[in-house]
Amino acid sequence: MAIFRDIPIIPYLVSSWAIFIGFIHIIAAIQLRWETRNLWLMGASGVSLALFGIPLLRANLHPNDYPWSQLGFLALVSGIALIAVALRVRDR
Repeated sequence: MAIFRDIPIIPYLVSSWAIFIGFIHIIAAIQLRWETRNLWLMGASGVSLALFGIPLLRANLHPNDYPWSQLGFLALVSGIALIAVALRVRDR
Protein backbone atom coordinates (compact mmCIF):
# COMPACT_ATOMS: atom_id res chain seq x y z
CA MET A 1 0.00 0.00 0.00
CA ALA A 2 2.95 2.36 0.49
CA ILE A 3 3.44 2.54 -3.27
CA PHE A 4 -0.04 4.00 -3.84
CA ARG A 5 0.37 6.71 -1.20
CA ASP A 6 2.99 8.43 -3.34
CA ILE A 7 0.70 8.80 -6.38
CA PRO A 8 -1.28 12.05 -6.11
CA ILE A 9 -4.17 10.94 -8.32
CA ILE A 10 -5.23 7.95 -6.20
CA PRO A 11 -7.42 9.94 -3.73
CA TYR A 12 -9.32 11.46 -6.65
CA LEU A 13 -9.83 8.06 -8.24
CA VAL A 14 -11.07 6.54 -4.98
CA SER A 15 -13.48 9.38 -4.25
CA SER A 16 -14.78 9.41 -7.85
CA TRP A 17 -15.28 5.65 -7.66
CA ALA A 18 -17.17 5.98 -4.36
CA ILE A 19 -19.51 8.61 -5.80
CA PHE A 20 -20.16 6.66 -9.00
CA ILE A 21 -20.78 3.33 -7.27
CA GLY A 22 -22.92 5.05 -4.62
CA PHE A 23 -25.22 6.47 -7.26
CA ILE A 24 -25.35 3.09 -9.03
CA HIS A 25 -26.43 1.43 -5.77
CA ILE A 26 -29.13 4.05 -5.22
CA ILE A 27 -30.47 3.65 -8.77
CA ALA A 28 -30.42 -0.16 -8.47
CA ALA A 29 -32.29 -0.03 -5.15
CA ILE A 30 -34.95 2.22 -6.67
CA GLN A 31 -35.39 0.03 -9.77
CA LEU A 32 -35.44 -3.25 -7.83
CA ARG A 33 -37.89 -2.10 -5.16
CA TRP A 34 -40.76 -4.00 -6.81
CA GLU A 35 -38.76 -7.23 -7.17
CA THR A 36 -37.93 -7.76 -3.54
CA ARG A 37 -38.32 -5.99 -0.25
CA ASN A 38 -35.75 -4.60 2.16
CA LEU A 39 -33.54 -3.02 -0.47
CA TRP A 40 -33.06 -0.09 1.86
CA LEU A 41 -29.70 -1.67 2.74
CA MET A 42 -28.49 -1.22 -0.81
CA GLY A 43 -29.79 2.34 -0.85
CA ALA A 44 -28.12 3.07 2.48
CA SER A 45 -24.87 1.64 1.15
CA GLY A 46 -25.11 3.90 -1.88
CA VAL A 47 -25.85 6.97 0.18
CA SER A 48 -22.92 6.26 2.50
CA LEU A 49 -20.56 5.81 -0.46
CA ALA A 50 -21.72 9.03 -2.11
CA LEU A 51 -21.58 10.99 1.14
CA PHE A 52 -18.06 9.72 1.73
CA GLY A 53 -16.81 10.50 -1.77
CA ILE A 54 -18.17 14.02 -2.27
CA PRO A 55 -16.19 15.76 0.50
CA LEU A 56 -13.02 13.87 -0.36
CA LEU A 57 -13.25 14.91 -4.00
CA ARG A 58 -13.37 18.54 -2.99
CA ALA A 59 -10.83 18.38 -0.16
CA ASN A 60 -7.58 18.50 -2.20
CA LEU A 61 -5.89 16.19 0.27
CA HIS A 62 -2.31 15.16 -0.08
CA PRO A 63 -2.13 11.37 -0.49
CA ASN A 64 -0.33 11.03 2.85
CA ASP A 65 -3.23 12.80 4.57
CA TYR A 66 -5.88 10.59 3.01
CA PRO A 67 -8.05 8.89 5.67
CA TRP A 68 -7.23 5.29 4.80
CA SER A 69 -8.85 3.94 7.96
CA GLN A 70 -12.13 5.65 7.09
CA LEU A 71 -11.97 4.17 3.61
CA GLY A 72 -11.47 0.71 5.07
CA PHE A 73 -14.38 1.16 7.47
CA LEU A 74 -16.59 2.39 4.64
CA ALA A 75 -15.65 -0.60 2.48
CA LEU A 76 -16.45 -2.95 5.38
CA VAL A 77 -19.86 -1.39 6.07
CA SER A 78 -20.77 -1.23 2.39
CA GLY A 79 -19.69 -4.84 1.86
CA ILE A 80 -21.74 -6.11 4.79
CA ALA A 81 -24.80 -4.22 3.53
CA LEU A 82 -24.40 -5.69 0.04
CA ILE A 83 -23.97 -9.22 1.41
CA ALA A 84 -27.20 -8.76 3.38
CA VAL A 85 -28.96 -7.57 0.21
CA ALA A 86 -27.64 -10.55 -1.73
CA LEU A 87 -28.91 -12.98 0.91
CA ARG A 88 -32.34 -11.33 0.94
CA VAL A 89 -32.60 -11.34 -2.85
CA ARG A 90 -31.58 -15.00 -2.98
CA ASP A 91 -34.26 -16.00 -0.46
CA ARG A 92 -36.90 -13.72 -1.97
